[in-house]
Amino acid sequence: MKGNYKNIYFYGVFALLILSCSLVNNIPSNQVTKSASEYSEARELTLPLDKPKPEHCTVETKHEQGKVNLRVGPGTAFDVLVVLQEGDRLEALAFGDWLKVSATNGVSGYINSNYCTIGE
Repeated sequence: MKGNYKNIYFYGVFALLILSCSLVNNIPSNQVTKSASEYSEARELTLPLDKPKPEHCTVETKHEQGKVNLRVGPGTAFDVLVVLQEGDRLEALAFGDWLKVSATNGVSGYINSNYCTIGE
């Protein structure tokens, strides 16, 4: 009798394992799946051929000899990377209250959006 319980236990655990796998995968039996390489190839084909033109902004402090800090992060609590001058042209990488920008010397950081006017 003890052997019977072992068999029932084994088949019960096996049935639960199969059921849990089918719930996790949730793929119909007639659906063909793709390999990782097929997904990456499909993704490569859908990329745009032309890169969008980057947006630029110009430092404007409203003062003739104005200066603005380019910071490590989006806020005044972050360290200053570089001091920017009135009229400096930057490439805008991300937008918000603080713009993530890249200076002409390649340094990337954050500037308060009140001090950088977007446009060509």
